[in-house]
Amino acid sequence: MIRILFDELANSHSDLFLRIETPTLLLTADSYYISDFLKLPDEVENSTERSITNLKLDAAIEFVKYIQSRILKCNTECFIPFDISDEYIRGLMVKKNKKGFKVKIVLTRSIHGYEIDKDVLDEVIKIRKVSFEADSPLEWLMSEEGILNGLTTSIEKIKSAYS
Repeated sequence: MIRILFDELANSHSDLFLRIETPTLLLTADSYYISDFLKLPDEVENSTERSITNLKLDAAIEFVKYIQSRILKCNTECFIPFDISDEYIRGLMVKKNKKGFKVKIVLTRSIHGYEIDKDVLDEVIKIRKVSFEADSPLEWLMSEEGILNGLTTSIEKIKSAYS
């Protein structure tokens, strides 16, 4: 199971978490570039602290939905970004097989958070012939249903944080 957790009280450099189970791995991510990556409108100006928190929660939900859509569109192999930093991009390399997906954590320093968005990511990977290095020795075999159920649970948990 894959879940995305969001800590609305943390700063944007350590507020997003990726949890993969059996064996368990928990990664902390930088959500600073998430709104730009997803091309969400910048509504922070003239917002109250509470509404800024809700904007962050909205962005976290949209990010989980983006990950769901990447899983659904993955026919052979795809990269799903999770930690979008100004120094590197880290995420899941997902390979479809007969039983579901083989999942591993990978990283590249050839792409930076400030130069990509959801519409150009695949093109940039292809044009630059980006190579990814393993960022963990762990690998998981997961069903599509199991991944999607975990992500749906993530959205429900994030929604429960709204006030």
